[in-house]
Amino acid sequence: MPSTHNSPLHTHYPRPLVIGTDLTGLLISIALSRAQIAHVLIGDAPGDRLPRTGQILTPTSTTIFAKHFPTLAGLAHPKRSRLVCFGDYRAAMDFENPWMFTVRPFLEMAAGAPFRYPWNLDRVAADAALFAMASSDPFCTHLPAQSVTVEFDVATDRVNAVQLADGSRLRTSHVFDASGHARTLARQLRLARRPLGVPQLVVQGLYAVENEACLRALADVPWYRDTATVIRVFRASHGFDGMAVCVPLGDRVMIQAQRPSEETGPSPAAMLAGVVRAMQEYGVDFSRCFVKQVGMGADVQEQYVHGRGHGANWVLTGSAYINTLVTSASSTDTSMAAYDVAVPFVANPPDAGRRYQGYLDYFLTMHEVWQWGIHQGERSLSIDEVEKQIAKYTWANQAQFYQLAELKHYADPKRFGMQLTRQVLSNRALMLAPAPFKSVSKIRRQTVPGDVTSTGA
Repeated sequence: MPSTHNSPLHTHYPRPLVIGTDLTGLLISIALSRAQIAHVLIGDAPGDRLPRTGQILTPTSTTIFAKHFPTLAGLAHPKRSRLVCFGDYRAAMDFENPWMFTVRPFLEMAAGAPFRYPWNLDRVAADAALFAMASSDPFCTHLPAQSVTVEFDVATDRVNAVQLADGSRLRTSHVFDASGHARTLARQLRLARRPLGVPQLVVQGLYAVENEACLRALADVPWYRDTATVIRVFRASHGFDGMAVCVPLGDRVMIQAQRPSEETGPSPAAMLAGVVRAMQEYGVDFSRCFVKQVGMGADVQEQYVHGRGHGANWVLTGSAYINTLVTSASSTDTSMAAYDVAVPFVANPPDAGRRYQGYLDYFLTMHEVWQWGIHQGERSLSIDEVEKQIAKYTWANQAQFYQLAELKHYADPKRFGMQLTRQVLSNRALMLAPAPFKSVSKIRRQTVPGDVTSTGA
């Protein structure tokens, strides 16, 4: 029978504690359970709340997810390319590019699963399934969400226990902070934090397809085959300055947008209307088929990175450590990396924590690219500068891919092919091979009728 909060066993001896039931916390809990490590998980069922990032799985995340969670494959949607647009320029990431054919065998050896195309993942349904899997496991004691007060020993840099709002005290052997923007440990330990930009109003809308005939007609439409279309949104044309992304999810489409929260600008609903117009300029007219809005959420999110992300027996995971612009925050990558490092962290917290933090720090370079794009004027971009930034982003992706392979090897050094994979990926000749992004090209945006002032506040 599964453990529950009614069982007193978790108060008798220290156990690992996982704070948070978003994707990262759930994957950590499942990893510990599969290693037969009894632990405590704090948090409510994820529900259907928005915004929720991480629908786009990278090739690495796709192979790992397919290997460890094959029963959830029905919630995934294979995609063949990705499109990034800045003003009058576009760059397409082709997953049938020679670079992908070069690394595909090593992806498959590292993950132990076949790979063809990366997935987009229905996070709402996947998180619900993962929560049921995690909370029902006999090695997991699940407690409902509540405030946590940390008992921290500065001299030893250890979290010895936590006090819960219900009055109970949990002795802890290890603490995984997967609380996201709440930053439970970082706040209470008063860890230094560096801002990465101004707070952003993040808005997400979910749209359902009108009918099956419309869905069948989309099968060969280029944007529907993309993992995502990422665009720069301009105030003069679309009502606000920011970034936006369109993510096809089978019979639904997720639209995400963000702008500085402190600036005067449109409401969340008006922001989504501006994104509809902006996407149409690039030929992404999703509103023809996806006409019914079935969900919307908005949240003000800060961007930051902490001075350190781990201690003697604690670690900050995912956005509890670093939060970047939503377009570069590949939360599924950080979550899958946390899945790999969870068990090694129990065995050796300083070493595993250092390796995981080093992996997360690679998101800073990708964040810099989006920060560059968000501060460019609509007509001031040059093709040389766009190519330079896309190359910078691609190098960061490739380097991060290598770092994730390092984590995989660290977690399971005897896995077939891992030694060869590490040697190949550390070879600069491969890193200089054709990148997934095609060269940047100039495009003619479509003229979309309408009054931009209609997207005002």
